[in-house]
Amino acid sequence: MKPRKLPSGREIKLLAAAVEQNLNLRMPRDYIEFVSQNDGYSGLVGQSYLQLFPCDTLIENNSGYQGGTPAEKLLIFATDGGGELFVIDARHEKQRYIMVNSVGWEIDNPITLGQSFDEFLRAIRDGQQWSASPGSESAVT
Repeated sequence: MKPRKLPSGREIKLLAAAVEQNLNLRMPRDYIEFVSQNDGYSGLVGQSYLQLFPCDTLIENNSGYQGGTPAEKLLIFATDGGGELFVIDARHEKQRYIMVNSVGWEIDNPITLGQSFDEFLRAIRDGQQWSASPGSESAVT
């Protein structure tokens, strides 16, 4: 299999601008820095599987929810390959990285994994356990 060619810095900026316009959100700087060096990833982070979607697939990957219309201020950017989606949630004053089940798409009761991309990766790497309690926002334990 031929390795995926990384987009140039200019291409990443253009892709990020298209995603931001389409989903009405500002992509976090730390996430942009990561994808400009590693556009997409599939493998283990600690003991957890993580698939980060390449930038050029983000708009398409986000159109399959909410009846085929991308959810505004939400960016699905990764999966665990087992039904959980990792989402950048920009619906609040401070953006956060959350986990939502792809089957129920309970976006109003997400599990918060961090406020930064670094915190998100640590939560995945550390294999922290999470639990959702109905009607309340859950966090990593």
